Amino acid sequence: MFTGYDLSPFLTIPVIGAVLVAHLALLAASWKFNPLFLATGAFLVLATLSNGEYLPNVAVMKYARVYVTFLIVVLALVRHRTGPLRPASMVLIAFAVAYVLAAVWSDSPVVGLAFKSFFFWAALAGVFLAYEIRTRYELICGLRLLMIVAAVGGAIAMVMAAMDPGIHLRQSRLAFYGSVANTFGINVVMALLICLYLALNERSLVWRVLAGATVTLLGSLVAWTGSRSAFIAGVAGSLVLAFGARKRWGWIAILLLGMGSVPFYLLGSIGHGEIMSRVIDMTNNRKGPWRQAVRSIEESPWIGHGWVTCGGQKTFTENTHNVYLHILLEMGIIGLLVFAACALYVAHRAIIMYRTLRQDDYFFPLALLPLGLLAAIALEGMAGVATATASQSTTLFLGFAVGLIDRLPELQQEERWHGFAVAQAGMTPGQMWMGDLQTGIS
Repeated sequence: MFTGYDLSPFLTIPVIGAVLVAHLALLAASWKFNPLFLATGAFLVLATLSNGEYLPNVAVMKYARVYVTFLIVVLALVRHRTGPLRPASMVLIAFAVAYVLAAVWSDSPVVGLAFKSFFFWAALAGVFLAYEIRTRYELICGLRLLMIVAAVGGAIAMVMAAMDPGIHLRQSRLAFYGSVANTFGINVVMALLICLYLALNERSLVWRVLAGATVTLLGSLVAWTGSRSAFIAGVAGSLVLAFGARKRWGWIAILLLGMGSVPFYLLGSIGHGEIMSRVIDMTNNRKGPWRQAVRSIEESPWIGHGWVTCGGQKTFTENTHNVYLHILLEMGIIGLLVFAACALYVAHRAIIMYRTLRQDDYFFPLALLPLGLLAAIALEGMAGVATATASQSTTLFLGFAVGLIDRLPELQQEERWHGFAVAQAGMTPGQMWMGDLQTGIS
């Protein structure tokens, strides 16, 4: 089941020591930051590294990524701040359960259930991350933390790729430690959208400039991967976020200039035109895998094959390069209809959230963050299956976006109530918060 994932005995003690240190660091930092955002930052790094073919003992990264997913769920449950599932999140989790249980009619149901369950846990972790937020300021602090992780990680990736292109480049495309360029690119896009939100909406000039510089750095990494799906996903998500900052055209123009000029300079100088040639080459497409997937779908059109990577003789064992074909292949027409119904309901809840927050200048930009993430994930799914297999960060951010659709209107009402209570009591906001802490209300 886990062939190739054995851990060297010589690394067992250092790994255990590193795990203990990491937990102690998480405990110490949780006094200042929301521990779920700290764990999410670790997850983003691990998801990016866990596909590195040339990374020594990459199995450790894969195990750690799965563990951190469970850790986020456990932390949320222990902290007792999540509450019951709300409508949009409930629909997502219900679909996740159905998607996992489809493995029952596969050639290897036990193994299929184990591997497909990663989708359920990653989506649930993202939902709980959104539910954990208690104030808008706490959310912004969490996003700043993820931005810092992305900035440091992106700078390290850029320097290492420039210093050792033999390990980190494939045909001039950035493939960090031999990872797949497309999956590396979509992980970077998820971080880029968070940084772009901060760059467009931060009130502090320092944070805004730092976020803008990080956006340019991450945009350069996406361009260097030569991944068309990541590029299109990033553009779609960025356009949604830019709509919320339409009153700041000057700042948007500066960001667009940085996001455009630096990456295209890289395409011309580092890639020597090879990356650009691949991007515009329409003969390099997914028609082959898509045709093969369709032929396999025809063998079991109504209920699908359950789990397509179990290696059965009649089962499609290659990457379908399309999450919607992947769902159709595993769950059949019935499953695809269930998915479509769930997606339409989540879209309905997103419209309700948008209409609730659009008249509130304080919260409206936040309403576009989950919409931008969902737009990017939906478009990336046209050429990849990372969200369905939960092998990258897109599954967690899918849950996070859907969770925000439920949580943001509640957050707006809670902060309105708190502001009203402050005014009624004739106290300053700081005094009111201290009173809450002393009486155990919050």
